[in-house]
Amino acid sequence: MGSASRVGQIPRRKSLLLTTGANEIQDRIRSTRMSTDYSALLLEYPAVISKDQLYRICHISKRKATWLLEHGVIPCKDSGKKTRRFQIYTADVVNYLITLENEPQKVAIPAGIFTNDKNREKKKSPLTRLTHAELKKHLCLRWNSEPDALTITQISKITGYNMQTVGQWISKGKLQYVSCPDGRKVAKRWLIQFMTDYILASPYRLSYTMRRIVEDLDG
Repeated sequence: MGSASRVGQIPRRKSLLLTTGANEIQDRIRSTRMSTDYSALLLEYPAVISKDQLYRICHISKRKATWLLEHGVIPCKDSGKKTRRFQIYTADVVNYLITLENEPQKVAIPAGIFTNDKNREKKKSPLTRLTHAELKKHLCLRWNSEPDALTITQISKITGYNMQTVGQWISKGKLQYVSCPDGRKVAKRWLIQFMTDYILASPYRLSYTMRRIVEDLDG
């Protein structure tokens, strides 16, 4: 394999993120304050992925994915071939997503390079065509088998947001709950109402899990 950037291509800047092992990234997931729990990605995807898998995981265009790889923002092995050019460690992708959430200035793409991509991605998003009632119905069907009363741990698991974020929603009065002998619990119908409002109000701040759930509407 060659280096992370092809000779004669756009000059790359020094990699902002070091190649990260699975154990190291698990430690970072546990120690970093995030609204999204990325542990599921390490379980769902193989240790090494392709560019096509990368842009789907990050919900970005192919051009942006290529730019991130060519400029060393996400470490990779570059064969220089036209097909199957890049090999990327999933742990490095998770490391990038954590940095993007907590220190976005470190991995920001210069403004204006992809001015048309955002509009194209918005047009492709099912959220642009969804009504409140349709999304609420979709969540009801998706979580039909879940208990009628959910713990913070259960909410974290089915939404992809970490327990600290769910706890903050409750503490700030955004998510209704009841106190039970075994801890705070949220009625499933309250969670569905909250997540419906949250998704439509903040479509570009969704957890990986919620993005996948919404994308199923196009399936």
